[in-house]
Amino acid sequence: NIIKTAIAFSKRNIFILYLIFILSIIISANMGWLSLVMTTSKQHWAYSDKLAHFLLVGGLAFLLHYRLVVRKGFQKSRIMKTTLLMMLIATLEETSQRFLANRSFNYLDMSANLLGILFFSVVIYFLFNKKTTINP
Repeated sequence: NIIKTAIAFSKRNIFILYLIFILSIIISANMGWLSLVMTTSKQHWAYSDKLAHFLLVGGLAFLLHYRLVVRKGFQKSRIMKTTLLMMLIATLEETSQRFLANRSFNYLDMSANLLGILFFSVVIYFLFNKKTTINP
């Protein structure tokens, strides 16, 4: 019974948990705590931070779409509004880095964020729009 309750909780609150995870990454980076991790990952694989931006912000967009669009009824306008909201938030967060001593603004990071949002918005559209059919 406890396992079923935990699974039900996680399904309902996965967006909140993921948002907390993303915010903890942002706060850690703003405090300068992630510089060693990012330096090490860049040495092992070029552009790993861009892939992280794409997947983490895109994943957040996917979960936000699921929570706001899919669960409340599919509408193109909801997807567009949610996508624009996520793009605005991601742009503001990346731009805010210009004013933080431990961070640096990067157009490639912002591009990776925006591409992740767009990609996962399209994925949501094709997964949950019942009118969309893909012919092989």
